Amino acid sequence: MKKQLMAATLLLLSTSQAQAFSQETHKRIVLDAVNYMQQHPASTEYAALRQYAAQNNLTISESAELLGQAAYDVDDFEDTFLCGAITGSCVQAPV
Repeated sequence: MKKQLMAATLLLLSTSQAQAFSQETHKRIVLDAVNYMQQHPASTEYAALRQYAAQNNLTISESAELLGQAAYDVDDFEDTFLCGAITGSCVQAPV
């Protein structure tokens, strides 16, 4: 009886809907990561980020905002398209 109850509980927990981070959380993670990189340039790839920003005429803050928005938009699948292999016709993927 105890094993059946444990198995039923595990089954119930494993079939519950998964919870994911919100769009704003994904954006905030990126902004926090860039701030961390800025504060610890010796142990991060901050120089590469700074170089990327300079190549694109952006400040570090603008770069962070751009990267954060990209992380935000991934949750909308705004950049995901389904394309026909033969026709090459593309449509935005349904969400």
